[in-house]
Amino acid sequence: MSTFIPSLGALKSEIDTPALLIDLEALDRNITRMAGYFVDSGVRLRPHAKTHKSVEIARKQIAASDSALTLSAWSTATASLTRLANCTSRAILSGPTI
Repeated sequence: MSTFIPSLGALKSEIDTPALLIDLEALDRNITRMAGYFVDSGVRLRPHAKTHKSVEIARKQIAASDSALTLSAWSTATASLTRLANCTSRAILSGPTI
């Protein structure tokens, strides 16, 4: 596996696969739209980090919603909490009721 980390704007042909490519404009637009929807409805958005587990995306979600981050399961929290803790002190752990 290559250790090459392409810079922003790299050509697709320069990126080893498999690789995750994110359309940052679409990501920002979707985060802003979701946060706006909840502000307009008077409900507090609690963004979820289960799918992306990304500090950078979590920061964007928290900044847009001015809320805490939600981690749904202990396994998700323990796997991500160290990285996400550096991102925010506002994290909520919720899970199934026993």
